[in-house]
Amino acid sequence: MVLEQLVKVRWLEKKEHSFLIGMVYTIVGMLSAYLVFSASFDLMSFAFTSILLIPSLAMLLKLEENIEIRERKLSLPMLFKDHWDIFKVYLSLFLGIFFVYAAVAFIIPTASSEQLFRTQLAPIFGLRG
Repeated sequence: MVLEQLVKVRWLEKKEHSFLIGMVYTIVGMLSAYLVFSASFDLMSFAFTSILLIPSLAMLLKLEENIEIRERKLSLPMLFKDHWDIFKVYLSLFLGIFFVYAAVAFIIPTASSEQLFRTQLAPIFGLRG
């Protein structure tokens, strides 16, 4: 509950900042999951990262909702145009999260990454036989 107080909503709206926020929240989520649930690290790291993102994204969506209320017109093209910055924030957050998980998977040895991410890799190994 402290991280979202450090991040201002206007700061999160910037694409490069949301990429960094995604990276920081993912690292914190991974470390927390490893310390608390080391046996279920693979799923809990995603859960902790998601939980960390909820307050910041809720503040951002609330700000956008207030802007939307002031505008009286509502149409599908205007909806996408008005919320294009939110789409960019979500994409940047996703890329930041993806970058950290990819870096961790490449940095640690293959056997360790297979063990840490076994739930996510199970369908791939199941297809390979």
